[in-house]
Amino acid sequence: MDITELNLLTEQYYKTPKYKPDPKFRCIKAYYPNSEDVILVGEADPNFIFWMSLTKIGDTETNRAIFAYLSQTEPTVFGSDSSVIRAAGYTYAQLQSFYMAELTCAEDILNRRRSGKQKAKQRGRDRQILRRLRSDLETLSRVTGDPVADYRQHEALIREIESQTDLRCSDNPAVTDAYNRLMQRCSDLYNAYMTEVR
Repeated sequence: MDITELNLLTEQYYKTPKYKPDPKFRCIKAYYPNSEDVILVGEADPNFIFWMSLTKIGDTETNRAIFAYLSQTEPTVFGSDSSVIRAAGYTYAQLQSFYMAELTCAEDILNRRRSGKQKAKQRGRDRQILRRLRSDLETLSRVTGDPVADYRQHEALIREIESQTDLRCSDNPAVTDAYNRLMQRCSDLYNAYMTEVR
C-alpha cells in the first residue's frame, strides 16, 4: 500500500505559505477522538500541516509506517488543520477538544494515550474532579470588565488548568465535557486579553 494515500490533505485543501516554514518547528502529533481512533498530524509549523490521517489506534503496522514516513519526509504540500479535519469527519472545535500528544516515536501513539488515561485516574474520583472543575469555571467567570486585569488575575489558575489535558482521557464523559468547557473559558479570557493589549 502507498502510505501517502492515507493523507487527508488533498489538493482541495492545499494552501501556499507566504514564507518557508522553519523545519525546527516540525513535529508529529496524535489526537485521540475516542478509544479506537487516532488522528496523526504532521505539523510543518504552528500555522501549517503537511499530513493528516485517521487510523485505528490498534493498527500498529499502519501507524508505524505513517510515523516513519512523517519522520523522514520533506514537506512539499501544506494546508491547515482547521480545513483538513473535515475530511476526517470532525470539526475544528472537536479537534481542539481531543486529547493531544506530541510524538517522539511510533510507540508513543499507544503509550501516550495510556499514560493520559492513567494520569486522569490519579487525579481523584470523578465527583471530586467535577466539583473542582465547576469551581474553577465559576472563578474564571467572575470578571471585572477589564480584560487585561481579568486575565492577569487568573493567569496562574489558567496555566494550572492547561496542564491537566489528561482529563480529556477520562472514561467519564461528564469530566471531559466539564474540562473542555473550562478550557474554552480560559481561551476566551486569553483572547479578550490579547485583543486589548494589541
